[in-house]
Amino acid sequence: MAGTIESVRQAIRVLGCFDGSTPDLGITEISAMLGRPKSAVHRVVRTLEEAGFLEKDPVTRRYRIGLACFQAGSVYLKQHAVHRLAASVLEELSRESGHSSYLGVLSGMEIVIILAEEGTSPVRIVASPGDRFPAYACALGKAVLSQLPRDEVRRRLDGKTLKACTGATVALGRLMEELEVAESRSYSTSVGEVYTGTASVAAPVKDRRGATIGAICVSFPILGDVEVEVGRVAPVVVEKARKLSDLATAKGRWVFRSE
Repeated sequence: MAGTIESVRQAIRVLGCFDGSTPDLGITEISAMLGRPKSAVHRVVRTLEEAGFLEKDPVTRRYRIGLACFQAGSVYLKQHAVHRLAASVLEELSRESGHSSYLGVLSGMEIVIILAEEGTSPVRIVASPGDRFPAYACALGKAVLSQLPRDEVRRRLDGKTLKACTGATVALGRLMEELEVAESRSYSTSVGEVYTGTASVAAPVKDRRGATIGAICVSFPILGDVEVEVGRVAPVVVEKARKLSDLATAKGRWVFRSE
């Protein structure tokens, strides 16, 4: 049994190597990322390929996420009814703000993008469902964290280093201050903390019990006075987050869940 559990762990670690920045990988790269021998990695990869969770390009012989992963992800979306309740709200948010909008949930200390809607502005910030970002650096993450007890936030951060994405990424002390501000005004901001030259504004989404189940945001390039743009879009983001919360409440069940 112990060997089986370890094999499952290794398979999960291999799948975790694939993301938006590394959509296809070779055995050597996966081996280096995991610090495991190539022979061991190759066995795990072959098993995942046979099960449909990975696919191999016949020309490059590199691996990418397979159809079985897509099918599992589709089940997740269907069981949580995210598209039906959130898609129209994000469409409104992008249309009224002009910026790309996103729905994200908390997973540990990362935000996972669940749904995305491109904005109408000629210059847009683009992220895709499945992309992950540090919760302490992005507006979506700060929006969710601001609704948690501060002791819970500290517990999640215990022993972790807040790795800077840019020179503007906040330190722990500043983060706790920002969470207080975000909670009091119902929205959070991130200015150049994930990517230099970009900003985002987010607000939490709650279920019928008042529990925070995610957040929505808009992201935009910094082309002028960022405070002016934040002031313009923040009320729209807060309004749409409350609308989505009302839809989740009316549904009478959790739409998605931050963990």
